[in-house]
Amino acid sequence: MAIENHWKQRMIGGLIVGLVLLIGIGLCMSSCQLVNALKEESGGEQSSVEKDSYETKILYYETQVKYLTSQLDQIEQQLYLLRSDYMDQMKQLEEQLNQQRPTVPEFSEDFEQDNTSPPKQENNDSVNQDTSTSVPPDITTNDYTYYLENGCAILTAYLGKEKEVIVPAAVDGYLVVGIGDNAFAGCDIISVILPQTVETIGWFSFYQCERLNKILLPAKISNIGYASFDGCSAKLCLYVEEDSYAERYAISFGLNYQNQT
Repeated sequence: MAIENHWKQRMIGGLIVGLVLLIGIGLCMSSCQLVNALKEESGGEQSSVEKDSYETKILYYETQVKYLTSQLDQIEQQLYLLRSDYMDQMKQLEEQLNQQRPTVPEFSEDFEQDNTSPPKQENNDSVNQDTSTSVPPDITTNDYTYYLENGCAILTAYLGKEKEVIVPAAVDGYLVVGIGDNAFAGCDIISVILPQTVETIGWFSFYQCERLNKILLPAKISNIGYASFDGCSAKLCLYVEEDSYAERYAISFGLNYQNQT
């Protein structure tokens, strides 16, 4: 629903631009008519019929401008309502994503003492098996936290103070292959360079980085999550490889981008 509203905003934005152009054309034509009328008055006297004709045209254009202005006001009101609904849904999604990761359930002593339960050793094995399949805990190292997935690192948070960030290709000897959900959300950063090892960017990963105006995306990226760059600076430019997934993503969402040289 939020994505649909997002596209509605873009369509309404196009209508607004069209209406503004029509208003400009109407004003221009009115000005031209007035200029011609003044020129003819300076060259000689005009008949009352010609003056009435000019006044009628001016009145017509003024009426059109008023009508277009009222239509523009209505569209702006609709756009405001759509934008408010869009932001409310984004906040709901962000609250869901910020919920605590699931933990491994604890087994009570009553379960261990149950006559029908397996031996204690086997019970411990089952706990270990559940632990191995649960979401791995975050690890803190230098300026980042991360977790391991298939022997590679997924960054989950940026802890550093640098404004111009160069994300490392590896942490603690593990290749960095992903930027996790909300990893840089709300950070006071200006630019980010991602290593060539990164393949995925999670949901809201750079959400509301209001000063972020440059990010270099590697050619290996094959997935960029929902609202990854929402709330960023209007000057944000994505530096992408030509004919890459990142370039198609930028074009699809109307983001500023530039091909890497």
